[in-house]
Amino acid sequence: MSSDLRAEKGWVVFDYEASMFQDLLSLLQPSNKYYQALLESLPLLNAVVESALLHLRQLVDILLSRDKREEDAIRLKDLLPNFQDSRLEELREKYGRRDNKGSPCWTLNKMLAHPTYERSDRYDYSSLLQEMAPLVKDLIAAVRPGILAHSRLNTAVANSPIQSVTTTSSSSGIITAGIW
Repeated sequence: MSSDLRAEKGWVVFDYEASMFQDLLSLLQPSNKYYQALLESLPLLNAVVESALLHLRQLVDILLSRDKREEDAIRLKDLLPNFQDSRLEELREKYGRRDNKGSPCWTLNKMLAHPTYERSDRYDYSSLLQEMAPLVKDLIAAVRPGILAHSRLNTAVANSPIQSVTTTSSSSGIITAGIW
């Protein structure tokens, strides 16, 4: 596969992950027409929250160029080799490592992505999203011009809803998010 095709495929995946993350967060805001239905269905609510978290995990792996073991892993350093932003180091510090108990990385691995004895039938991810979503959103916005540089993606990406996201936790412990 040519390096141009490889980069284009990487940007398609990055844009998909970013769009899904932000679209799922938007479902969790009270103004969303589906919000009440989510509150009435715990399985549906869990599915939306957990899906958003899995997309967050994928985005962090891409942004931090974390997966060195897989030759076909999508890494920001391959897509934008000259990209520099101090928020990447901030993301690395906030996200933590899989062996740092309580870090967002550890939490997503142990409480969501893998069947471990740390898991339960419930977990409140609101503080994780409050901590991580704004920073990831800012980095998506910073990286987005790189997507636009790939001509085959210009039309689709220019029309995609990658915008600003804020998250909060309501008194009921439900994660809410705003997108504008």
